[in-house]
Amino acid sequence: MIIEIYVPVLIKFFNDEVVFKDKEIQEINKKVYVNFNKYSDKVSRHNHFDYYFKEEKIRELVDALNTYDLSFSFSLEDISGEFYYYHHRIILKFEFKVPDDFDGTRRLRSVINGFYPKLIKEYVFDNINSISETKAVSFYSYMMMIIPKNKYQLSNYTDRLGSVTFSIIESTNKFLTYGNTHYVRISIPSLIVYYDKLISNDTKVDLINLIYQNLLYEKKLTDCDCEFSEDLFENLEKYNSIDESKLTLFWNNTMDMLGGKISEKQAHSIDKHNYYLTLIGLFISVVLPGQTIYDYFGIKYLIIYFIALVLFISIFAIGRSIKK
Repeated sequence: MIIEIYVPVLIKFFNDEVVFKDKEIQEINKKVYVNFNKYSDKVSRHNHFDYYFKEEKIRELVDALNTYDLSFSFSLEDISGEFYYYHHRIILKFEFKVPDDFDGTRRLRSVINGFYPKLIKEYVFDNINSISETKAVSFYSYMMMIIPKNKYQLSNYTDRLGSVTFSIIESTNKFLTYGNTHYVRISIPSLIVYYDKLISNDTKVDLINLIYQNLLYEKKLTDCDCEFSEDLFENLEKYNSIDESKLTLFWNNTMDMLGGKISEKQAHSIDKHNYYLTLIGLFISVVLPGQTIYDYFGIKYLIIYFIALVLFISIFAIGRSIKK
């Protein structure tokens, strides 16, 4: 299976009213992105960002993970990483190919937490501060993990009560599928989404935006009157942490935005039953005319009827796929 990990980062400047000019943005981007490789083809659903980590950085992750006593050893082919930066936002994305029974997510989180602050300082902060008069002094970050269903998915009360957990139902455009249920688990170190079927990019984008809007910006506003030194790592140790009050606010807002409340889940359940009743009615509406055609005109016209029906459904499905 593949575990996805995203780290949204919000930069803190000495003066947060700073707005870079176009020329400054171009200069900073050029200096930042020279440290990464660029995808030659168009960004796809799989590759979300234009730039990805060079081999030496992936090797650092491999070496760090293989110091732990895990169930298997990582190789360069098992890990990939992508990078996005613009003005005051950074997003890091990692993918790890692991066995289905992998239980080392805490190790992944620990290694990444030790990896990306040094990278951000070297690749982003040093370059910003070499160009901008307003210096970048710290950042706020929060990790999001996307984990496919395995034996550690939240399937009983013990797991669900271990942290702030709720389920959300993601609608789908597939004709015969009602929706996909995901479990969202929020804790101080990270947000984890366990999914059984596919999870869309729209849901990932919504979650990342919620992290920025209701967690990182909230923390930044809370710290607006705090004193920051010129030492990035000192500031990170002092300020880059989430307390329970911010976590509770984030939990409430995430449930409101994604539909995790009990009343909304009950409404989804009613809608689901109505959906299946509609499918049954549709099936009956197709079968009854077929029976009538068979009774009055025979098997030949019944076959023609079903061929026409299949052609109609096929054209309808192709039309929907073209629109997408």
